[in-house]
Amino acid sequence: MTSRHLFPGSVSAVVGLIMACAKIPTVDTPVPLPLPARTDSVAPAVILRLSQQGARYSFRQTSTIQNLKAQDSVTSGNITTTATLDFVIDSVDTNGQLSFTVTADSLQIATEGAIPSPRAIPLTIGPVLQGSMANGHIVATTTLPDSLCAYSQLLNAAFQLALPQLPVEVALPLSGPVADTITTTSCRAGTRVQLRAYRQLHASPQSALALTLQEQVELAGAGMLRRDSIVISGVIRTTGEVVFQPGSRLPQLVQTHSNGTITIRLADSTTVFEQRSTQQLERRP
Repeated sequence: MTSRHLFPGSVSAVVGLIMACAKIPTVDTPVPLPLPARTDSVAPAVILRLSQQGARYSFRQTSTIQNLKAQDSVTSGNITTTATLDFVIDSVDTNGQLSFTVTADSLQIATEGAIPSPRAIPLTIGPVLQGSMANGHIVATTTLPDSLCAYSQLLNAAFQLALPQLPVEVALPLSGPVADTITTTSCRAGTRVQLRAYRQLHASPQSALALTLQEQVELAGAGMLRRDSIVISGVIRTTGEVVFQPGSRLPQLVQTHSNGTITIRLADSTTVFEQRSTQQLERRP
């Protein structure tokens, strides 16, 4: 099939979706040796708890989109998104069970290259995620309005703050991986795109106060762009680290790197884009 240049008009709406074995000697007559008294000690577990105080975070995401069949600046571009996310405690009952909301505001989007600037950007997104405690875990519900589904990256960031796959009170380092799967919806160019994310958290080899994050997101959507059918599919893989301060279940810093491809079939043409992103969530003092 032939490839149409989808920049800048058509794809500008979809690009935001986007690591010597030694021979063991043997002894004919082993002689047991007395073991010295143990002088080391096992570091105590670090307990993290979800407090009754909220927190504010700065969010920054930079994405590079490249048409894999046309290696030129005409079909590539960058998108930088910044915002402020607030983790707000809504209520606490007599048993200490709490509910919370993650809101987003101060949204700014800057583009470079073939990606045109968005026509209008809402400064305040409002609530994007709500959650409550149940049986020692968090139950989270998406609240991003359909009219704002183009900003689903803020919803993903809210999940990275809440980390619902972890218990409300957790001991680090983790004894094993914890995982969950979430499904959310985004929208671009008249197309609703389902994002199914498989997420895992592991103990970090670097620090007892950090976790390694791994995520794979599968995209699938279809719709109409002007008078042509459009089908969107792809896989985005993310790795990163979540860093905590002693005692606090809310992260101090979340840094991730993502890479993947997005395939867009528009009428009788197919174009494949590579998307590379870096993202940071940092807790403000």
